[in-house]
Amino acid sequence: MSNIPTNVELSCAQHPRLKPGAALPRNGVTDISQQRLFLLGTLTLQSATKPALANYDLVTSRWESLHGVYADWLEFETDQITTDAKSETLTRLSEIVGVALGVAALDAEFDIRINRFQRFQPGGAARRVDFEYYADGERFFHETKGTTYEASVQSMCDSIAGQKDSTLETLQAIGTPVGTMPVNVSGLTGSVALYRHITRPGVSCLITLIDPPLEPQIGARPPREADELACVLRYYQNFYRVTLPPLTNVGSLRLDLWLDDVIAGLQSGGPAPSQSPANLRTNARAFEPGITDSPYRGSFFDARFTKRSLLRYSSLAEATESITSPVSFLGVSNEVTETIQRCRWDDLLSYRDARAGSKQDIENDREILESGVLCKRVDPNEVTNAASSANFDLLRRIAL
Repeated sequence: MSNIPTNVELSCAQHPRLKPGAALPRNGVTDISQQRLFLLGTLTLQSATKPALANYDLVTSRWESLHGVYADWLEFETDQITTDAKSETLTRLSEIVGVALGVAALDAEFDIRINRFQRFQPGGAARRVDFEYYADGERFFHETKGTTYEASVQSMCDSIAGQKDSTLETLQAIGTPVGTMPVNVSGLTGSVALYRHITRPGVSCLITLIDPPLEPQIGARPPREADELACVLRYYQNFYRVTLPPLTNVGSLRLDLWLDDVIAGLQSGGPAPSQSPANLRTNARAFEPGITDSPYRGSFFDARFTKRSLLRYSSLAEATESITSPVSFLGVSNEVTETIQRCRWDDLLSYRDARAGSKQDIENDREILESGVLCKRVDPNEVTNAASSANFDLLRRIAL
């Protein structure tokens, strides 16, 4: 667990979701574990493109790669997060660390709900990492950036401030959905996450939060509950893409694929369905290990089998010894899955996992978000059968 200092700038005083506290600008602390960083970083894996689901192995590999990045590139200390990544890897790492730390800081300082976040991808702009979220009938945006260079923080804050105009222009141009008035935006926050590189030991981690002023939007409509519900469903759909197994029965329908149609209907102005299809399948790939009657179902991720690990370590034993927390279990609460399957949309919008935020769980490398999503460190010995030395050696020869 790392306790990262947070700087909330004066501009945030205007934001309607800012939590009460000392006068701005003020300093705070954001608690972050490897497990929480991974859960929040998975927001970068959201995709609104249905055809991408055709390649199930590709979806899985993207998640495994993200888990490997956090497990094998980052070192967590009391008040620092340090990396030894280089060049292109460092650029990619800064993007996803910026997202995770930025959203974590926003959650600590603002009254928000993590399951209201969705990636903003207008018109196929796949490289954009802006996020939109909803709170009490209002729509907000958040832009995240990450860097290991202290000198870059101010210029990144300036870049976020300048980007608000282009975001609003994009919304006016596309509408939501196409041909309708855009949804009114009540705030455009931004965050810059500074973390430490091993070659710059003098750098201290810091997350800066800003809120550039927002001009009134002409012709925008108030958000509707359907907008918020579509956002929440996309959040959970992201996890179901990787925790549900591919189906061999052509007559069955996976939950994430059904949610594609539900979200599309909501965005086109239609009502939410009152009943799910009879052939809907929601069985996850694995049960949470080590806890009897655990309500979380999901998938395992093993950082020892990422490409970087295969190239870096000569054996499975070396990878196991060298990587901190190489294996994780990610799961979604049965309560969430059942609520969606039964089309209890009001219950979904008000859902909060009562088990979230337990200090004991955090100390035991088990992080649960209020959204009902869990990430847990797993003893590598528990997945020995699925992760054999022979398989490691084979994949390493291929990688080399």
